[in-house]
Amino acid sequence: MVDQTWEKTAAEPDDPPLTERGILQARKTGQKLRTEPHKIEHIFCSPFLRCLQTATEIAEELDLQIKVEYGLSEWFKKSWFTKMPALDLNVIQSAFSRVDKSYKSFYELKNFPESLTECCLRFEKTTLNLITNFMEKDKNILLVSHGVAMEYVPARLNPNLTLQDIPSFCCITRLDRRFTPPPPSSSSFVTSLSYFWKQSELFASDEHLIGYL
Repeated sequence: MVDQTWEKTAAEPDDPPLTERGILQARKTGQKLRTEPHKIEHIFCSPFLRCLQTATEIAEELDLQIKVEYGLSEWFKKSWFTKMPALDLNVIQSAFSRVDKSYKSFYELKNFPESLTECCLRFEKTTLNLITNFMEKDKNILLVSHGVAMEYVPARLNPNLTLQDIPSFCCITRLDRRFTPPPPSSSSFVTSLSYFWKQSELFASDEHLIGYL
């Protein structure tokens, strides 16, 4: 049942929580990831409540900490937000015991509101930083973020993806890293990441998770 008055009475109406169904789906996602041969070493998460709740369910299944990364935040589109959500790290750390207090976010939020170009550039810089600093050979990271990131990042990591390959919302997207070093002439973000990654594979969609309910 949906509370029709929630948006008008909530302290943070622009930062809604997951529904009970969403929490169950997140838990099943963690169980699914636990059975995969690709072991996850780090979880990076948007500071938004729904993402933190998702990451928490997954982290419990994988017995990992959550690194809160502000660069993975929702697109601060003017028509979506009445104000900048609080997203207070101290509050987040108090509410979620799995949050890694030693991790310092790579990106500091500056622009509000932000254009789509600014948002995508934020995702680019953040993703490249996390790849560079946390992905060694045979190591895997998990990014818990929002729809714009799920559409944009895979397409930038692999420019050969078609529209049909771009993942949908409420899904797990796996991108496999290729370890052939980029050529010395490679300087742009797009060129470098086309060497870092080779494919995008959707292996657990919302429809797939419904079968686990």
